[in-house]
Amino acid sequence: MHIIRTGGKYAREQQRLYRVKAAIFALTGATLLIFISQLWLLSLIFFGCGLHYFKRRSNWHKGILGEKMVVEALTPLDNSYVLINDIVLPERRGNIDHILVGSNGVFAIETKSYRWHYLNRFPIRQAICNAVSLRYFLKENVQVDMFIPAILVSTDPNATTSQSSSIVNVITLRNLCDFIKNQRNQSWLDIEVKKKLRHELLRASHTTSQKEVTVQKWLLKYIGLLAVGLIIYISYVFIGGNPYGKWVPVTEKVKNIQIPSEKVGKIIGNLKSKIYHLPDQANYGKGKEENRVYFDSEEEAIRAGYRKAKR
Repeated sequence: MHIIRTGGKYAREQQRLYRVKAAIFALTGATLLIFISQLWLLSLIFFGCGLHYFKRRSNWHKGILGEKMVVEALTPLDNSYVLINDIVLPERRGNIDHILVGSNGVFAIETKSYRWHYLNRFPIRQAICNAVSLRYFLKENVQVDMFIPAILVSTDPNATTSQSSSIVNVITLRNLCDFIKNQRNQSWLDIEVKKKLRHELLRASHTTSQKEVTVQKWLLKYIGLLAVGLIIYISYVFIGGNPYGKWVPVTEKVKNIQIPSEKVGKIIGNLKSKIYHLPDQANYGKGKEENRVYFDSEEEAIRAGYRKAKR
């Protein structure tokens, strides 16, 4: 078997991207927690995003190892087969892990390094999308319309193949070579067609890979969004706003309540006893609310017929 394009470039770029994302989000969360402690909840969100991206980075690392295992499993095939790894087709997100070209057909192989639940249909859909996208690409660029078998390979030794169907083949590593050899496609490929096919795939993948999101592009977008958020925060604080709110909102609301006119004043009089108290006196504010009368000055209280309390 000939290998004309080594794999792992797309996965390594994704691994690096998620590693940078995890570090940046964790650093942002720590910075918020240290310098703007009132935003501790937002800091926890950033820390959570950092942990999520770190896990995604670990998954991509396992994917790189799984792709290498598939290449090794296909090595026993004869030299009539050509393996092209890590192909990114135009107008499509993600890559096709392996495209195997032989005289008996073209195969789109998707590798998974984990064992998925029976109800998880994402790996199945991904394998089918790979085969359909590859078929349309060949029809448009190579003028060859042929059925592309969708192959989903699990490198987990305990994985089950019960999800295989007429449109997708779930295969283990040890059965991969035998499955490829036993396939018989109606469209046999001659040498010239295979050569053109390889050329178009490599050309398209090279052009598309240049448009992929790199670490530098993501960092520029993140820094830009962070700068915009910081400018909004500083501007809001500068004009007197409070971006994170008070921790005693009830107190703040009480301060802004308009007190009825009959309760305005520092001097409290008692309706029954006709005695008024000053704020520095012992019994100030101890009377019942329904018996209270409020005055702005002692002269006002005296004119209303009240006398000053002795203590």
